[in-house]
Amino acid sequence: MSLGELFISDCEIPKPLSKEETYRLFKRVNLGDEQAFKKIVSHNIRFVIYEVMHCFQYVLYDKSDLISIGTIGLMKAVRTFDVTENIDFATYAKKCIDNEILQFLRKLRNEKKHFGDVGNFDDEKIDDETSILDEYIKIETCQIIRQMVMNLPARERDVIILYFGFDGDRKYTQQEIADMLHISQSYLSKLIVKILKKLRWQLEQEKIIEFKKERHLSFEKKEV
Repeated sequence: MSLGELFISDCEIPKPLSKEETYRLFKRVNLGDEQAFKKIVSHNIRFVIYEVMHCFQYVLYDKSDLISIGTIGLMKAVRTFDVTENIDFATYAKKCIDNEILQFLRKLRNEKKHFGDVGNFDDEKIDDETSILDEYIKIETCQIIRQMVMNLPARERDVIILYFGFDGDRKYTQQEIADMLHISQSYLSKLIVKILKKLRWQLEQEKIIEFKKERHLSFEKKEV
């Protein structure tokens, strides 16, 4: 399956498969049917094109190359998708596509750090690309953390929202939150630590943040 076959106009992109047909094909893929594998990939290539042209539209890197890289992520998604799990394939595929592209762009950023050894890159262009990548990762990470917070039990969710503030909302001190909830400040402090450990564990499991390597990404907030 060549890049030329994948990077095609909207009118030539294969139409989406029904959910029933998709799952029938996945059963065949699990039995080693390569034709079923190729059909799922070709009929879901629109996911790759959409991600590149929308989520990565400001990355100053050749879009056809990003589509090729994203397609690798789609193929991995098809190979590893478990139909018995309670998750939509489109959601799973998007994550795999984005991860593949982000890994490539992170590699590009790391190469930029060793620019003197590489010698074949346009320094200004890479600066633009890596700064956009940093911003994209920041936005994506914040969105993921926000969703995780929204999925917390009501009390834990309210504590985190009050303590850190969302969308420019006021950030309350531990004592103010403790007074609202009619609990001690020391108990609230332990509760916040417990919630953040839970969120940190979820982020590490999802491989969103590697805390040992990316210490600049922190939940810490100093009391005022």
